[in-house]
Amino acid sequence: MSYLSALIDRLRQFRSDGARSAASPLRATSPRARLMALGFGLALLVGLEGVTRLVLGGPRSKLYAYVPSATGTLTRTEADKLVLLYREGGTANEIPLQGDGRRPRVVWLGGSSLRGGNPGMPLERETAQLVARSLGVESVNMGGPGLDSGHLLGLLDDVLSLSPDAVVIYTGHNDVGNETLMARYSGARFQWITRVRWLLRHSRLFTALETAVRQRAVMRLPQPTMSPQYTVSALAKDDIHERYRQRIGALMQGLRAAGVRVVIATPVSNPTLPWLEQSCPDAMAQLGLQGRAAEAYPVHEISRQKVAELLQQQDCSDLRWVLARLDQDRTALDELRDIDPYPLRADRGQIAVVRELATEYGAVLADSNAHFRELGGGIEHSGLFDNQIHLNETGHRVLANVIARALAQALGRQAPVPLQIDLQPLDLAACGDLPCRSEGPPRRKFPRQPQSGGQRGPHR
Repeated sequence: MSYLSALIDRLRQFRSDGARSAASPLRATSPRARLMALGFGLALLVGLEGVTRLVLGGPRSKLYAYVPSATGTLTRTEADKLVLLYREGGTANEIPLQGDGRRPRVVWLGGSSLRGGNPGMPLERETAQLVARSLGVESVNMGGPGLDSGHLLGLLDDVLSLSPDAVVIYTGHNDVGNETLMARYSGARFQWITRVRWLLRHSRLFTALETAVRQRAVMRLPQPTMSPQYTVSALAKDDIHERYRQRIGALMQGLRAAGVRVVIATPVSNPTLPWLEQSCPDAMAQLGLQGRAAEAYPVHEISRQKVAELLQQQDCSDLRWVLARLDQDRTALDELRDIDPYPLRADRGQIAVVRELATEYGAVLADSNAHFRELGGGIEHSGLFDNQIHLNETGHRVLANVIARALAQALGRQAPVPLQIDLQPLDLAACGDLPCRSEGPPRRKFPRQPQSGGQRGPHR
């Protein structure tokens, strides 16, 4: 027992000595010195913020959103307004329950292709606001990153509470895309991150650092041993199409029962971008395209003979994709997009379902997919996109022209004068309107936008 008591005393002495040693630096620092250090740190941050604003301009208003879970709450009603909980901050996320009474009220439902898909896109240059100005309607854009047909059906009662004259539905990509991405980019953790980002939105230093980090970010899917849970088989796609049909059908039926006119648009996507993951990276490396999955780059200088030789050695979708671009083969690119196991883009089966739904429920069809294909000579023109599915400014103008005509028909109005479009002939071996990647990690650069441009949103 005496040995045990001595051991306990030694441990207590050791603990006491350690505590005094750890506390000694604090004792050596006076409260005044600590306050001075804190003040210096704050002054440094304020100085950096000032320099950043001087160089880059003031804070840019953005749309901060997260992908809501299938069971998460999407909205909240407060007095005379509807608050969208899947988008953080800004008056655009607080919708008055009553319109201005002077113009037809149009609610827009969809994913980030309608709202938030392009970080550099001012609100007034997105499709919904372009149509509002050209047709003289009030556009209420309820689109948000990650919303699929299940989310949109869940918003039915909220949409009806806004007393719309018409509803525009533009969706389809997220029903397949969420099968790949939902498990990785939804849930409480991403909701918390979104709110922190919104709280720091007034700091130009923070937004500049965030943009720099995002520009250098490379999307990494799981390792091959984990990939089956993120891939979508042909059988699974058929099931997704059927669920989409049932949900959007129920949404359209509910809108029709309430006397709301419906316009449904076929989704469009960029056919020139490859799959997210390379299926034969070794063969692509021989073409000088290693590590370039999902990136835009030209293939003009790649030897067609070399691609054909590699294809004889192994049948690989990546090589067939390069060959299709070299040969300007629109049919082959369509087929490759349809069988993508990491789908972000709606396939032709999904587009066919949209057309069938329009007929079945008596909605006005805005066949944007057909029009985009017409501009590209049989396939969507890649010069209208910013990435796989999100449109650039010209793409939004084209989509606005198609939907404005359909919406005018639904509202019994005269079709507006189409917005002017400046589009170069399609070259499938080039990068469309995207900055071609030549080396290093992918980076996206956006021109500075005026501060008065309204809200902007990040990619999905």
